[in-house]
Amino acid sequence: MVALYRCRTSLREVAELFSAVIPPSADWHAEVWPGQTGLVIVKQEGHRLALPMTWGLPAGTVSSPAPGRSATTIWFRELWPRFQALLAPEHRCVIVIEAFAKPDRHEGRATRTWFGSDDIPLLGWPGIWRNGPQGPGFSGFLVAPGEIVDPHDSMPALLAPGDAANWLDKELVEASFLVRRKPSVEGMYRDPTEEPWVTPRSR
Repeated sequence: MVALYRCRTSLREVAELFSAVIPPSADWHAEVWPGQTGLVIVKQEGHRLALPMTWGLPAGTVSSPAPGRSATTIWFRELWPRFQALLAPEHRCVIVIEAFAKPDRHEGRATRTWFGSDDIPLLGWPGIWRNGPQGPGFSGFLVAPGEIVDPHDSMPALLAPGDAANWLDKELVEASFLVRRKPSVEGMYRDPTEEPWVTPRSR
């Protein structure tokens, strides 16, 4: 799974890269952990909007990974066909992401390794979203990893900002290819760091 990503950007940059209408102001976390606020693109009334939302679908949307936990990542096979209504265009979103992290474990400790694009400042992560009692929440699709992410067993489905319409607007048969296949990792970087893998709950 993916449990940490970065979104260090501005609303103006999001508007330019994703051709999205932005609110006058919005708050989101620069480093996003499950349960924290990220920035997502949705399509409403024919307009592409950038909105802050909580990372994690509202409880009861789909089968939870564990009691009391919301789904922050999901595989296409977990939705099709049982929850296929969640794949309708009105529930699709594109998560704005700069890079995602995976834990590297060595000598009894874990550190962060970041993965992003050398060529594109922001990427889109296809996902789904729903409203809930505590407000809207989202989840991102996982796919089999490219070689750069080995030995980890998954990575986000990724697309360039200019390809956001392929997920937001296309018929499901065509759109689903984006969340079922390995993304191209050409131009992606792998950045091992000495930053400890410490979740907000363990601090």
